[in-house]
Amino acid sequence: MAVNFRRRARWSAPALLLLLAASLPATPARAATATAITPPPPVSGPHVKGDRTEPVYDYARAVRESVRVNTTLDSDQDGRKDTIMVDIVRPAEAAAAGVKLPVIINPSPYFATAGRGDDGKKQYDGGGAVSMMPLFYDNYFVPRGYAVASLDLVGTARSTGCSDVGGPNDLASVTAVVDWLNGRNTATHRTGGAAVASWSTGNVGLVGKSYDGTVPNAAAATGIDGLRTIVPIVAISSWYDYTRASGLVHRTNYMGWLGDNNTNDKSKCARALAALNTAADDATGNYNKFWAARDSVKDAAKVRASVLVVHGLEDMNVMPVQFGRWWDALAANDVPRKLWLGRAEHTDPFDFRRAQWVATLHEWFDHWLSGLPTDIMRQPQADVEHEVNRWSVDQTWPVAKPVTVGIGPGVLGAAGSGTVSLTDKAVTQESQIVASPSQAQSHRQTFLSAPVSRDVRISGSPTVTLTIRANQRQAALSARLVDYGRADRYAGNNQISGAEECYGDKTATDDGCYRPRATSTRASDYGVIGRGWLSAEHRVGLTSPSPLTPGQWTEVTIPLMATDAVVRSGRRLGLVLASTDNIVRNGRASGVKIDIDLSRSRLNLPTNEAAVITPSRTAVPNTSLPGWAPGVGPRLLP
Repeated sequence: MAVNFRRRARWSAPALLLLLAASLPATPARAATATAITPPPPVSGPHVKGDRTEPVYDYARAVRESVRVNTTLDSDQDGRKDTIMVDIVRPAEAAAAGVKLPVIINPSPYFATAGRGDDGKKQYDGGGAVSMMPLFYDNYFVPRGYAVASLDLVGTARSTGCSDVGGPNDLASVTAVVDWLNGRNTATHRTGGAAVASWSTGNVGLVGKSYDGTVPNAAAATGIDGLRTIVPIVAISSWYDYTRASGLVHRTNYMGWLGDNNTNDKSKCARALAALNTAADDATGNYNKFWAARDSVKDAAKVRASVLVVHGLEDMNVMPVQFGRWWDALAANDVPRKLWLGRAEHTDPFDFRRAQWVATLHEWFDHWLSGLPTDIMRQPQADVEHEVNRWSVDQTWPVAKPVTVGIGPGVLGAAGSGTVSLTDKAVTQESQIVASPSQAQSHRQTFLSAPVSRDVRISGSPTVTLTIRANQRQAALSARLVDYGRADRYAGNNQISGAEECYGDKTATDDGCYRPRATSTRASDYGVIGRGWLSAEHRVGLTSPSPLTPGQWTEVTIPLMATDAVVRSGRRLGLVLASTDNIVRNGRASGVKIDIDLSRSRLNLPTNEAAVITPSRTAVPNTSLPGWAPGVGPRLLP
């Protein structure tokens, strides 16, 4: 099943709350004279049948070439310009007939280290030509009239230079190749001699998972001519948000470490990699020029490519904040887009919804790279998995705008009054924050709704606004939305089982065949459906701290990551507040005591079912619920 959308989204996303706050524009500016983003003219050839491409070219006979693309960089300072290695597989018959081809590129720093997917690393024959390109893209798309390339980012695998982990050098790796494919740059064959991409239409699509999808986001945000579409899968849109959470640092010395793991010349690059950690400024958590150079969201107005976003709502590596801010910025600039949200972790949809994903990707590339009138832009905009293997579609996403939900003592959905407190404490498990909500814990405050009378869908980016008083100048704050109630919930999809499934053609060294992965569930009393953090020092803006005045009441807003979840009828929605937690540790727990004025605090919840959460009259305890304790939650009265 291929899932598409016909109607362009007209829903205007909320401002990018607090993440850049007053120090940076809240929402990327709309381009003053935006150029419509449209597909290229349709390709022609024996592989085009109506509105789709068909596998007519012989994969076994495909041209396999390795090209060194020139750059203006000398990132390792060896006196020679860096070159970017691109391995290309393209149909030989098309070249012989003069049929020009669009190009699908997977850019990665991992082809010689971690590898990609179940295939692992790229493999080469005795002459140095690529004999096995990881993943199924070449097996499937080359017979259908595409060139497929794997690009070694600067300083990795067979490219020269030094990585700067998401910075200008990484970006130049890709833009130099797009320029070459459009006749604006030069290259040589690995074996010598000028390489001219006369076989290319100049229409390029970038696809990749994680780091491989992060660089496409950045490339699209340059507006480079010829980049027609990107498919970022569980990808980063802001490296700041990957290593920090609204001012709280949760990955230290990370950028240099990641670069060192993939660089092909550690001796040449040691100084450059160490400089990454210095520029990142872990000591303050501030957003600075280093992070701005690695932030695609701020440049969304420049995007001239369509975007097919894929993310996992359970992804705690590249967390959902990465797709949420990017999606909102794309929406604000009317970028043609589509969204897949799975319940998965850091996973490619090929591993959890394989047949539908391949069909969707085929239709997407046929439309945006081959210019064919497929149905992809006339179907619903978003595919969302609310329970394992239960998907729904939405004409636009998100499906709701924030509404105000009151916070009372232990109660979610009641008018707030009084003051509650929590004291910072180091925790090692998220369960210490959210489990057993009826038990009083000094390091957290829980607020529970009554059992909801009908399904409540939460779709978008919630926030929690609190009026706090702390006894120190700095306080870490964390907030979680929790679905409480016994249910079978997602538990991973790493179990490989069943017979191999083949997508595309094969050779003796590259068969495009993979065993499926089974998604597992486990019974649980709760599921965390939203997470957010804030350094109270960065409540005003991320570029510099504004310390709290101990003993003084101050308003702060905690941005929660984008989410889409359904709290089923009979279950309860919970809000849990804490300070330091197991995910974002602001050093060791500081022991700060935080008072919260509930009369001036609220949950800003994107839902169309707020009335089910907010009591219309008096809230009274529901003593029939297991584990009930006074103050746990209200019951709706008629």
